[in-house]
Amino acid sequence: MLSGSKIILAICIALGVALAVSVYQRADHNAAHYIITGGDIITMDADGAFNTDGVTPTHVAIHGERIIAVGSKQEIQENIRWFTRTVDLKGQTLMPGMIDAHSHPVAGAVLNSWLDVSGFSYPKSEQVYAALKRKIAETPKGEVIQAFGLDTILTPDLVLPTRQLLDELAPDNPVFILSQIMHTAWFNSAALEASGYDDSVQDPPGGYFERSEDGRLNGVVHEEAMRMLLVDPSSGLLGKAKQLINIRRSFINEYNEYSKAGLTTITALGAAPMFDGYMAFLEHIATRSNSPVRTFLAPMVYELHKTEYTPNYENGLFRLAGVKFHLDGSPWTGGMATAEPYLENDFTLNTIKMSLNNRGILKYESEDFKAKWAQYHDAGWQISVHAHGERAHGLVLDAIEQAQLANPRPDARHRMEHLGLFTQSDIKRASKLGVNPSFFINHIYYFGPTIRDVLLGEERAERFMPLRWATENFEQVTLHLDAPAMPIDPWRMLKTATTRIPRFSDQPFNTSQLMSVQHALEAVTIDAAYQLKAEDDIGSIEVGKFADFTLLNKNPLKTEPEKWDSIRSTGTWLAGKLVWH
Repeated sequence: MLSGSKIILAICIALGVALAVSVYQRADHNAAHYIITGGDIITMDADGAFNTDGVTPTHVAIHGERIIAVGSKQEIQENIRWFTRTVDLKGQTLMPGMIDAHSHPVAGAVLNSWLDVSGFSYPKSEQVYAALKRKIAETPKGEVIQAFGLDTILTPDLVLPTRQLLDELAPDNPVFILSQIMHTAWFNSAALEASGYDDSVQDPPGGYFERSEDGRLNGVVHEEAMRMLLVDPSSGLLGKAKQLINIRRSFINEYNEYSKAGLTTITALGAAPMFDGYMAFLEHIATRSNSPVRTFLAPMVYELHKTEYTPNYENGLFRLAGVKFHLDGSPWTGGMATAEPYLENDFTLNTIKMSLNNRGILKYESEDFKAKWAQYHDAGWQISVHAHGERAHGLVLDAIEQAQLANPRPDARHRMEHLGLFTQSDIKRASKLGVNPSFFINHIYYFGPTIRDVLLGEERAERFMPLRWATENFEQVTLHLDAPAMPIDPWRMLKTATTRIPRFSDQPFNTSQLMSVQHALEAVTIDAAYQLKAEDDIGSIEVGKFADFTLLNKNPLKTEPEKWDSIRSTGTWLAGKLVWH
């Protein structure tokens, strides 16, 4: 029987051996800590092909956080050591970690704690109001009630609330209901009072309150005016809501949802100011040692002064991705800045109450916008801008051209977002200016026939979300989910890009703008990495890059795009670590 001193000596020897082995494993940079094999591997390498040498690799070797070899079994033999593990894909498909180029994790984390009144859950108006009445009945007097997801297209028979109706339903509670696309909201008198305003409130630049003929607010608010009710926690709207939710848990749950969907990188492009300190909190969540995704943040330009961020700021899994402008509004509220007016019919005039001859809004005066763009351009920022309609696109391109002439920055990689009515001539001009486009293609899936039949008409619908024109003129084109405006479901988005089949239909919509399979996969991998100025680190399975991977139940290259919504992620790796399976 060993004595106590011998046991201690044995433990010390074992610990010393383990430490020596660990040091040796880290020091030998050609040593594979593990090899991934046993399934299809899609590399999406930087030359723009799936596998540029024409040979499909069968093995990927990883040392620590990065890839050290990609190739055949023979080609990775020199990387195998006695401690190298083998990870068997069991016939599944490995691709680079998927990237969402434009999302809103702050809004998602907060809004997921609000009452769901969306058309995804409630396709009938009576169901929406039944859910709202249940929430009111169970909420103590004086406490705020917040709901998210009203949409007249997803819930076709929806009776939109008014201030009077919400006052009758909830006379003792502030009520605030945000639309699915987050560009319109509805409120009652208690919410207005809690926010510190009355009927005399003035419309801010880039937004407005709807009013009845007598000048009284009718309970509907659009665009930038919503921030007057949402931003200030002292108003009671979010101040009280913060007491009702565990915001940290909500953030972690939101991040887990991104990871389960197969995403390893997300971009908080214009993080919504949902509560005080939200950007610092986002960085805190993003830099956790067990965070399942990388986070890129582009603050709104009017929020940047609240931080000390510089253009190249980086903290572990958290990086800056520039700043963001909102230039026009949503197509579904009449806010998209179009060249020609929206159609005039019962839906546009009476349901969403557009004015006659409506061409949307620009949230900045032309010269003011150009001056602000030049300010951030000159300071070295990468700039992104929400721009749906032709008038918005023209102003953005004028601002970029003017800024580049005054201060050339060949690799600025400024971005234009959503791009519903991007014309062929503006696409060509944007390409020459080095712009990077990102498309909100799920508009086609959820709203395709509405675009044609009640909003824009046949001609404009046929060029809405022009992906083919874009891929013919740009080296890099991305797609984005814009969650929580849309569900976190990248393969439905990719199916829509390659088939353009709307929801509840077997017939494709404007097929002249179909995206190819290769371009679609590049849009959520190597092209998205390029837009984030991170192509040296992520976006493809290549030597030297982070070992960020998405594991799929099916190979998209062997699956018809019409069936891509059946593809699911079964695992994700981040920097060499399996974070979800």
